[in-house]
Amino acid sequence: MKGLYKIILLVIIPLLIAFGISSFAYNNNTASFVPSFIAEAGYKNTQGETEKYLEFYSSAYEKYLEKEIVNEEKNLKLFTLTVYRWFDFDLESDELDYKEVEYKYAYVLSNINYGNVYYSIYERDDKAHRFEYLPTFKLTINDLSDAEDDQDTTATDFADNSDARLNDYNFVGYTNDSGEETKRTYSGVRISTPSTKWASVKVDSDFSANVEIVISATDSQFPSEEGATIDVATIEVTDYSQRAKDLVLVDGVYKYQDKELVKGYNEDIKKAGYFGYAFTHHIWWQALIAIALTLVVTGSTVLVWESEAKKEKEAQAKREKNKANKR
Repeated sequence: MKGLYKIILLVIIPLLIAFGISSFAYNNNTASFVPSFIAEAGYKNTQGETEKYLEFYSSAYEKYLEKEIVNEEKNLKLFTLTVYRWFDFDLESDELDYKEVEYKYAYVLSNINYGNVYYSIYERDDKAHRFEYLPTFKLTINDLSDAEDDQDTTATDFADNSDARLNDYNFVGYTNDSGEETKRTYSGVRISTPSTKWASVKVDSDFSANVEIVISATDSQFPSEEGATIDVATIEVTDYSQRAKDLVLVDGVYKYQDKELVKGYNEDIKKAGYFGYAFTHHIWWQALIAIALTLVVTGSTVLVWESEAKKEKEAQAKREKNKANKR
């Protein structure tokens, strides 16, 4: 019977407590998984982080367009525009009507040179040195198949990604009078790296495949001043597909017009490897601590029992010895 008690105290109870702690750790660390998943892209990898984000949130995605945006007149590099075409529906669903499924587009601005953007807006240098007033960006998409006076248009502002912080590690700040790059305000406060600017769009199905992509920049300090907003990029495309009618699934690989798409997890943390993350980052050490602390308590109990049993045994032996001596 004592052996059973030992098994319960030294094995079963610690394992049950460790299981409970592990279950708690598994269910309460989901919020930290996505940042960790995105960080797998590698140290200071702007494009990699963006694509890891799409890998998690989409069913599949492809890089649709990538272009270095330059002010040709002034020969100034402004930023990198990358456009991803993605979707978040399940191709393996038997109920899916492919013709009714729409793509989404993610427009990403990275490697932003804020100083050059300001120099593009203004001729005067004195307005290009206010680091605390970063320019803002706007995306406009025009349907070129429509008459100019009856053109379908959609517009949205670029902003930081609302689901995950995607850093622009290669951004360039303003320059001081000596031409040296600075990342401080006039008050001397250090400025953190601005996030990659992001705009997600699902264009109305009335749009044709021929569209014009326009990106404008605005001086955030004097937005209403004349000339404070300019178009910094205008791109025309002829394959701006809105439907997934040509999308196929072949041997587990998504393909669109013979192009292979990167398969994503559609926000399924289990498929994305959450258990491995939870185990390596949280469960193993919390379970180990739980087992160790439990064993301290249960082990101490067993030791007390063993000590009391030993004392009782010695006392019994002493009593029997005394009886024998009296005879």
